[in-house]
Amino acid sequence: MTELHTEVGQSGVLLVLDGPAELPLGTAVRDLARNQSEAQTLHLLDELWADGSLERIDTGKWLIPFERLLDVDEATSRILALPSQDSTTHVELRSRGIATSSDFEIWVDLTHPVFGRLDPNAQSGPAFLMPSGECVLLTPALWKLMAAIRDAPPADAPTEDRFEYLSQCVTLARSVSAEIDGYLSENALEIVSDIGLEVTEQNDELHIAPKTDDLDAQSLLLPNGKARPFPTRTDATGKRRRVVSSSAAREKIEQIATNSILHGTDVPKFLQNPEAFLPEGMDLSDFSERVRGFRTRVYNSRPYLHVPRKPGGWLDFEDIKYGVRLDGNVDGEAEQEITADEYRKLADQAEASGERFVKHEGGWIEVDSDQASQFIDTTDRIRSLEQRGQRLSMRFLLDVIPNIEILEFEVDLPEDAYQPREWKSKLPIIEPPGSLNAKLDKHQLLGFRWLSYLNSIEAGGLLADEMGVGKTLQVIALFAKLFDEGRLSPALVVLPKTLIPNWQTELTTFAPGIDRLHVHSGSHRTRSAEFLSSMNVVITTYDTARQDQLLLGSIDWTVVVADEAQFVKNPTAARTSVVKAMKAKQALALTGTPVENGLLDFWCIMDFVQPGLLRSWSDFRNVYERPVVQATDPSDREELVEQLLSKLDPHFLRRLKSEVLADLPPKNISAPDMTKLSLQQRQMYSSIIANAKAAGRGAILGAITKLLILCSHPRAHTGDWDTADGSELIAECPKLQVAIEVLEKVKAVNEKALIFTNWKATQKILQRAIWSHFDVTAEIVNGDITSRRQTIIDQFRQSNGFNVLILAPEVAGFGLNLIEANHVIHYTRPWNPAKENQATDRVHRRGQERPVTVYYPTVEGTVEERLAELLASKSQLAQDVLRPTQDRIVTAEELLNGVDLAENA
Repeated sequence: MTELHTEVGQSGVLLVLDGPAELPLGTAVRDLARNQSEAQTLHLLDELWADGSLERIDTGKWLIPFERLLDVDEATSRILALPSQDSTTHVELRSRGIATSSDFEIWVDLTHPVFGRLDPNAQSGPAFLMPSGECVLLTPALWKLMAAIRDAPPADAPTEDRFEYLSQCVTLARSVSAEIDGYLSENALEIVSDIGLEVTEQNDELHIAPKTDDLDAQSLLLPNGKARPFPTRTDATGKRRRVVSSSAAREKIEQIATNSILHGTDVPKFLQNPEAFLPEGMDLSDFSERVRGFRTRVYNSRPYLHVPRKPGGWLDFEDIKYGVRLDGNVDGEAEQEITADEYRKLADQAEASGERFVKHEGGWIEVDSDQASQFIDTTDRIRSLEQRGQRLSMRFLLDVIPNIEILEFEVDLPEDAYQPREWKSKLPIIEPPGSLNAKLDKHQLLGFRWLSYLNSIEAGGLLADEMGVGKTLQVIALFAKLFDEGRLSPALVVLPKTLIPNWQTELTTFAPGIDRLHVHSGSHRTRSAEFLSSMNVVITTYDTARQDQLLLGSIDWTVVVADEAQFVKNPTAARTSVVKAMKAKQALALTGTPVENGLLDFWCIMDFVQPGLLRSWSDFRNVYERPVVQATDPSDREELVEQLLSKLDPHFLRRLKSEVLADLPPKNISAPDMTKLSLQQRQMYSSIIANAKAAGRGAILGAITKLLILCSHPRAHTGDWDTADGSELIAECPKLQVAIEVLEKVKAVNEKALIFTNWKATQKILQRAIWSHFDVTAEIVNGDITSRRQTIIDQFRQSNGFNVLILAPEVAGFGLNLIEANHVIHYTRPWNPAKENQATDRVHRRGQERPVTVYYPTVEGTVEERLAELLASKSQLAQDVLRPTQDRIVTAEELLNGVDLAENA
C-alpha cells in the first residue's frame, strides 16, 4: 500500500487503495504497510468493514454511505480524510399557518458560514454536496431534526397529532441551538410518551390503570375510556400546564383501559405474563416490584421424583420418593409441599375447566397438563409395581435433588479409595497417552494421574489450580488416555461461551486424534441424542445446556466437565441444576476461584463433583461455614480450613504457580510510579469533594468513582476526550505522561505491553495518546468487542516488535493467553486484588519465557493512593482460595478514609 484516496460521491465517500487489497486484511496489515501511519489507516479500514460501514465496489475500492459517516468518530474521520460532522451551520426553524389548520407546515433553513445557504436540491441524506466537490456533513442531532420535519402528519390528521409534531420538532431544534420562530416557540408543548402502570388489588380482582410520573389515570383518560389528547400537569411553580399525549402514548393508554379490570383465571395469567395483556413495549420495571407485594400468589407446581443414585447412572432406582412442591416465587415465603393425590385433584380441576390455573387455599396453582399427565402416569406405575413387589426401571425427567436442608442424594466410593493425605504418594504410575501432542510438566503429570485415578473409581474431582498452571491441558490428557483405550465417547464440556475457541484450539493441538469434536451451540444445533452420543467430545455453554436439558440429560456421558465452575456456584440456579442432572460416570469441575461470595459456592461445586462428600448444605453451614466465618483468631480459622481440606481428599487439588512453576520467569512488581494531579485536575478534584460533602455521606461514597476517573484523566471525567488530539491529551495529565514513559522503556527493548483500565473513555484516551506518540495502533478489548475479539488478540500475538493492547480487567478473567507480552500497566485498578492478579496472569503463566514487569502509575495524595494502600494490605488474602470475595475486595467505606487526604492534593 502507498496511499488511500477518498472522493465524495453522490451517495457517500469512495475509499480507494492504490494497491490491490481485500478486507478484512487481518495480519496482512503489517505486510502491506510501509510504516505505522499506514498500518493505522489499514487497521481503521478493517474496523469499518467489521462494523458493516463499508460496501465493496471493486478490488481495493469501498464506499461508506453518508448515513454511516455519522457513526464514525472524529479521530477516524481525520486519519482517513473523511468528511467530519459540521457543527457550525446556523439552523432556523420556521412555520406557516397554525397547528389547528390542515395547511400547517414546518421547514428548516440551513446557512453555512463558508458555503452560505445550503440548497435542499444538493442534499444526499445527511450531506450537502458542494460544486467544489466538498460536502457538509450534518451532525446526528441535526439529521434527526430534519428527519422529524419530513415526517409531518397528513392534512386530515387530528389536531393532537399536529401539536405532537410541532412539539417534537421544537424539542429537537433546541438540542441543536436552532433559531425558532415565535409561533413555534410559544405553542410547543411537553410530550407525554412514557406510560407506566398503576396496579391495585380489590376483592380478588386486579385493577390496572395508566400513569406517568405525575399524571394519573384520571388525567390521562376521558370518561369514555379514550385517551385525553391534552392532559394537564402542575409545573414546578404550582401552575397547571397543558401537555400533549403522543400518538404512541394514546394508543397504549387506550389498550390498557380495555383491560382495566381482571378477574378469575386472568389474574394469575396476568401476574405470570403481563405482556399478554398490555401494549407492546411497556416498561414493567416499576410494575414488577408491585406484583411482589400482592396477596394473591401464583404457585408454580413442580412434581418431583427423588431417587438414590447408583454408581454408573441415574436410571436404575429404588426407595422412590415423590410429591409436588409449590413455589410461590415470593421473597421470604417458604416452599410448600402437597401430596401426589392432592395434585391429582388439582389436575382434574384444571382439565375440567380447560384452564391451567386452579384456586387453592387463597392462591392460584399453575398446573401443566402434559407434566401432570406424565407425573400421574409415572406415580400410578410406581404404585402398581410396588404393590406387586417389583422394581422400576424407566426413563423419566428428574427434578435434581438439591441436598440443601437434608442429604437425600450421595454417591458412595469404593471401600479402597485412598484415605486423606495419603493419596498423592499412592497414585498409579501412568505414562501420558501416546496420542497426546504435548509434554506435561511435573505438576501436570500429577494432575493427569490424579484425574485418571478418579476416573478409574468413577469419582469426581475439583481441579482448582491457580490460573496459568494449565488445567485445560490436564483434562485433555485424560481425554486422550480414554480415547486411546476406546472409552472416551462421549464426553461433555460445559463452559462460558467465550471459552469455546480456546477449547477447540487446545483439543485440536494437543489431542489431534480426537477427531469427532462437536460444538453444540447456535439456533440450528442438532436435536439428535444419537448424533451427540457418536461424538468423542461435545462442547456446549451453560445457557445452551439449560435450554437443551432434556436432550443432554438423556445421554450417558463418560465425563462431564464444568469449566469455570464458579458459574455453577448457586444451588438454586437453573444452570447449576442442569449440570448436576447430567448422567456421568465422572464429574469434573475446573476453576481457579471456587469461592467468590462465600463457602456456599464451594459446597455447591463439590456437591456436583462428589454429592454427599460434604453432606447437606445445612450440615456444611453448621460444621464448617459458620465456624470459619465467625473465627476471630487466625489460627482457629486455619485449623478449621485444614479440617475441611482433609475432608476433601482425594477429590480436591489446587496448586499455585509459585509452587509448581519453578522455572517460570520472575514477576517483578514495580513500586507505584507516583505522580501528581495537574492544576486543572486539582481544581476539579476539590470541587467534586466539596459538592459531595455538602450533600452528605452517601454522596461522598458515590463521588469516589468520579474521583478515580478524574485521576485517570480530566477528559475521562468531562467526557470531551474526542475533541483533543493525542499530544494534548498527554500534556493535560501527568499520570498519562508516566504511562507513556513506561511504554518508551518497553519500546526501547522492542517488547509488548498490556494496559488495564475499567473505563471506556480512559481506554480511548490511552489509544489516542499511543497513536500520537508512538504511531502504533493500540487495540482495545472490552465488553463491547465481541465479533473481532479473537482477531484482535491473534494479531497482537502474531505481531513483531513493540506493540500495546488495552484491556478491561473483567475480560481477563478467563480465556486469554497473552504470553507474547511481558509488561503490564495497571493504569487504573480494580477493587479486587484477585481480579488484578488474574489480569496480570494473562502474561505471567506457563509458556512465558521472559521476566514480567508490572507497573502501577498512581496519583499521590488522592483516593487513588488510598486504593493502592488497601490493595496492598489485602493482597495476601487474595491467595486464600477459601476466603470469600467480599473479604478480599476493597470497600467504598474503606476508601472513604482517604477522601480527606484528597482535598489537600
